[in-house]
Amino acid sequence: MKTLKLSAILLFSLVWIFITNYRFYPINNLGSLLTYQPGLLSLEKPDSQSPKASFGKKLTIKIDTLGIPYIYAKKDTDLAFGLGYMHAKDRYFQMELMAKMVRGELSSILGARVTRSDKFWKPYEFDTKSKELLEEYKATVPELYTFLESYSHGVNSYIEKNSPNDPLYTIFNLKPGKWKPEYCLLVTWYMSRNLAYFDYHMERQELMDKLPEDLLEVLYPQKFDSLKTILPSTTITEQVTVQEIPERTAFFTKPISTSGINHDIGSNNWAINSAKSSAKVPLISNDPHLYLTLPGAFYETSLIGNQIKAYGYTIPGIPLIISGHNTSISWGITNGEWDLTDRYLLKTKHDSLYYYEGNWVPFLEKKYRIEVRGQQKETFSVKKTVHGFVKQEGDAYYAQKWYPSNKNYSVKALFNVMHAATYTQFKNALNIYDYPPQNFIYADVNDTIGIVCAGKLPRRPSGYNGGLLDGTKAPLKEEFIPKQWETANPKHNYLFSANQLPVQNEYYFGAHWHKDDYRVTRINELLKSKNNWGFKDLKVMQLDETDLSFFDLKEIFKDHNINNEFNYIKELFSSWNGDMAASSEEAFIYENLRLSVEEEAKNFAKKELKVTQAPSMKSFLNYLKSDLAGTEYSSKEILLNNVLKRTDSIIAIENKSGEKKYNHKSKIFIYNISFLPGFGYKIPDAGGNKNTINMNATVHPVFRSVFEMKKDRINGYTIMAGGQSGLMNAKNYSDQIRYWNKGKYKKTQFSENPENLKNIVNTISFQ
Repeated sequence: MKTLKLSAILLFSLVWIFITNYRFYPINNLGSLLTYQPGLLSLEKPDSQSPKASFGKKLTIKIDTLGIPYIYAKKDTDLAFGLGYMHAKDRYFQMELMAKMVRGELSSILGARVTRSDKFWKPYEFDTKSKELLEEYKATVPELYTFLESYSHGVNSYIEKNSPNDPLYTIFNLKPGKWKPEYCLLVTWYMSRNLAYFDYHMERQELMDKLPEDLLEVLYPQKFDSLKTILPSTTITEQVTVQEIPERTAFFTKPISTSGINHDIGSNNWAINSAKSSAKVPLISNDPHLYLTLPGAFYETSLIGNQIKAYGYTIPGIPLIISGHNTSISWGITNGEWDLTDRYLLKTKHDSLYYYEGNWVPFLEKKYRIEVRGQQKETFSVKKTVHGFVKQEGDAYYAQKWYPSNKNYSVKALFNVMHAATYTQFKNALNIYDYPPQNFIYADVNDTIGIVCAGKLPRRPSGYNGGLLDGTKAPLKEEFIPKQWETANPKHNYLFSANQLPVQNEYYFGAHWHKDDYRVTRINELLKSKNNWGFKDLKVMQLDETDLSFFDLKEIFKDHNINNEFNYIKELFSSWNGDMAASSEEAFIYENLRLSVEEEAKNFAKKELKVTQAPSMKSFLNYLKSDLAGTEYSSKEILLNNVLKRTDSIIAIENKSGEKKYNHKSKIFIYNISFLPGFGYKIPDAGGNKNTINMNATVHPVFRSVFEMKKDRINGYTIMAGGQSGLMNAKNYSDQIRYWNKGKYKKTQFSENPENLKNIVNTISFQ
């Protein structure tokens, strides 16, 4: 017995030694993490940290209970220093991840699992481009250059004088590196990759090759005629004198693999003027939709300096208010979703030559080397043609041009936006904005509302519809439409954007053939419906969970005889209002029905049309309404019965588990940016879906804001899907999520006198 106990103790000890010393690379071993020095237990409590040295700055930072810093300085460059200090204090691991990623150096800290990311980013050489752009700013916009320098000084001052207290540095056994001013410029390329890297040209070309025009127009329309555009639509017939688009010959002889199109991306913003406001002042709202993580993409702050006096949301890594207000104007953003990629089909030989203007030309080839933590350096080669980087997919070769990979001036534009005081100054500031394209909503204290669809729109051939281009001919000239898309003070007294087309005209902004406009229609419907909007009304509207697709589907089923076994679906059509509330049984049934329609659309595309890309739900329903349904393919009745049967079988399975409320399907889980288990946040009772204003899909509102533009003061309410801090050991890591989920907001504090601030728990003074 004693021998057995000793054996058990010995075995346990050996297992414990193995577990505490084994490294799940690149994560540190458990033994190191559990020690007091230098493990997780030794980390300083982040909420009480104060400067440990004098920096010679006349600067004060007051921090409230939610971790929001209110930064006061006499010089604007000191404001930038203070914001850099706070970004480093709360979000430096996130900032380093971003900078490492865009420079193609992520493998140097996270190891072999992220080499694919580095192989995407490295060939663009953004590290070099950012340095060149910074030098250009130094010569042409010295005030911006100094601002970025001071921000970087603030970041590094925190890093140099404070021991790293972010658990992720300890977990990954890393030390913070130095921040450089040019890293601030990497943010625009990072956001362009997330928001402006669409490459659906193969899918579009396949559709154009295989489907007749009438079917293409109904199932995959380039534009919805009924779409409420951002600006008043016009017809423009400008002659375009660039190369012609390829003939509609068969580009595809084999099935293709889809690159995956995100149908669910979206953001909302709107503004109303005094004529529609109960307080007789303009109101402006914004809720950008991105993939949720902890920490989130945005960081809230107040900046009170000499010329800069602003409040709103920044992106850690760059000292600019992206969405917010100053003392005169307010602005918000939604993604433009313009197509900024050209894809060329190449004719190749021996994997080394491509046919170009009558000759066989060798690929240009360049080698890159990436550091891989824990392993030897990895070398890879990238081929290039005059059209762009070469991609091989199966037996076919393509070349891709991505316009945002050029130098861009968005940082300069946003710096000028913070200084603007009128709509004219605002739109002039955005005249140089290029990537990623954004729809900037605007309102000011003088009762002007406006919107600017900002970005560089490539000039495409007349009649171009998003397909492949011919790689045997010269590439499109790099030309852009010399026009700013904007409008102000409309007769209907409101403006909004929800990622729809700016205008319906002959210009090619992008292929919207895979999108629905239910969210666009709902926003327009609500804004048009009343004239006495107040703060509370706009907050309720941001949380709206009505799915208009229900009414489209209801219309389809109106003349369809539903079998008795599906009576519960028939009852849904007769009594429900389309509200996708988390506690609703009707919403639970409808979401299964909606998903079944989408699945039927996929099957229809794959099995009957023999194409890869499914039509959107609205386009599929339009097809079922049209005379085309049943003429060559399955009848409307067969398709609808398939939908009902699939819905019923899914619900039968889920009912066995007692899952009858919508919240069983609408759960949200917010991961930590490391994607390590145990550090995320589960939201079990979310409502809404991909079609609702309060979107619940692969992306969600990362923050919500509403501002009232009074002349004597600007009032605001905001909430974030997470918290200010990126530190898992900080109280502000996720403390706003519960309010965000319940639709509650916090009142903002914007005061030039720090003595007027409330709920201040920490003051950092720099002398």
